[in-house]
Amino acid sequence: MNFLICRIHHEFYVIPLDYVSEVIQMVALHDVPDKKVLGMATVRDKVIPIIEPHHYLDTPPLSVAMETPIVVLTIDERMMGFVVDDVDRVITIDSSDTPKSDNIIQRVFNIDANVLFEINFDHILGLV
Repeated sequence: MNFLICRIHHEFYVIPLDYVSEVIQMVALHDVPDKKVLGMATVRDKVIPIIEPHHYLDTPPLSVAMETPIVVLTIDERMMGFVVDDVDRVITIDSSDTPKSDNIIQRVFNIDANVLFEINFDHILGLV
């Protein structure tokens, strides 16, 4: 299975490439009262929530600037943007032997002496 590797703080996370629509730079956001949503943005004529990961991954808030990457995801016809520190590359991982969890971290992979955490976006969508 193909994954996009992203860095959030000092850790590396993987996102299934099937979910990734595109990677864009930070855009103007509209404020919302929900603290779990950084804001709403218009991407390709659709208004989508932009999620900042520290609410879900127990990490410090990211320093957001206009160069900050947003990974735009489409999951079960729902779109959202996920803010990351950096986008690294696409990698193929044989994930068939690694069982999935219902937790926020769905699976953990050890690839080339690097620990990669797979984020459970179904879990996050249930919280947004």
